[in-house]
Amino acid sequence: MPKKRLLKNSEDIQQQIKNLKKELKYAQKIEARILKENSKEIKLLSKEIKRLSKKHAMIPDDILKLLSNTTSVTRKYKKNKKTNTTPAVAKYQNPGDSEQTWTGKGRRPAWFIAAIESGINSESLEIPSP
Repeated sequence: MPKKRLLKNSEDIQQQIKNLKKELKYAQKIEARILKENSKEIKLLSKEIKRLSKKHAMIPDDILKLLSNTTSVTRKYKKNKKTNTTPAVAKYQNPGDSEQTWTGKGRRPAWFIAAIESGINSESLEIPSP
């Protein structure tokens, strides 16, 4: 009788191994599908980030700063801190849209870069002093 039990147990074990192999193949197919979907989403996200960075004249460092945790902590701190600062006076103005101005400090806006690249002198973009 012990031999029959062993045979039954070995048959059961063989069947369990077959079932586990099927489950493993199924799990691998699902994992491959998920990786493929994630890859598609990452590519789409990458394209969108590139499009937006060009539109807003951002460089990779700007994007990384926006995504980093330290930036959000700094913003929270700055919101709570009350200071008596006055906004900087605009020095340059977009000839196509007078609402767009730039102080001449910090990152150059896209309209300023486009104007310089098209051959316009930066002095001609200056706002005349009163």
